[in-house]
Amino acid sequence: MLSVKKRGQSAVESVLVLPVLVILFLCVLQTGLLLFTYYIVNYASYCGARAAIVHCKLPDNPGTAARAAVIIALSSLRPGFAPVAAAGFTRCRILGDEYEVTVTYPCKTVLPLFGKILEYLPITASTRLPVSK
Repeated sequence: MLSVKKRGQSAVESVLVLPVLVILFLCVLQTGLLLFTYYIVNYASYCGARAAIVHCKLPDNPGTAARAAVIIALSSLRPGFAPVAAAGFTRCRILGDEYEVTVTYPCKTVLPLFGKILEYLPITASTRLPVSK
């Protein structure tokens, strides 16, 4: 049987270690969230560039097709929101014989202390695809 002194010592040790473990868990969770968001934003920029080069021969603006593809790809990050609100910032431009689509998405932080300093982390991905002649 543990004495009263030993039970008090384990309670103090638990109080000291528990916040460190919670912060460590939240850091791992935030890193996973950032990597997942970067993967989706990178895929959205690829989808936008692909849609732009497919539609660049049409009289329609290829930037419109690129933005629509980016909205569809990014809507998986915020399913409860309207697709336009979930889109982030998309920039489309033609660089010679390549079409570049850059997508910037604000990722919300989960860490309570870090969220007070910087509520959103901007995640940017860019894709260049050649325009076939």
